[in-house]
Amino acid sequence: MSDLTKLKNIGEVSAGWLEELGITSAKDIEEFGIYNIFDELQQRGYGVTVILIYALQGALMDIHWNELPKEVKKEIDREMRTLGIISK
Repeated sequence: MSDLTKLKNIGEVSAGWLEELGITSAKDIEEFGIYNIFDELQQRGYGVTVILIYALQGALMDIHWNELPKEVKKEIDREMRTLGIISK
C-alpha cells in the first residue's frame, strides 16, 4: 500500500481505489484532478459519493473535509453542478 493513507481523509479503501487509477501521492491527486477521479471511480462502478470530492480536496489541503473553508466548498459545489454531479 502506498503512503496515501497518511493523507487526511484517505483510508485504506479509498487508497486502494486511487491506486487502481495509478494514483499514489497527493501530487498525483492534484494532477489527475478531484473531479476526474470521482468520474473514473463512478465509471468503474464504485459506490462513491460527493463526499469523496470534499475528502480529496481536504487531503490536498491537509485538513479534514468537514473543515474545508466555506469558499472552497462553494467552489466545489459550483463545479459539481456544472459537471452534473449534483443537481442545480
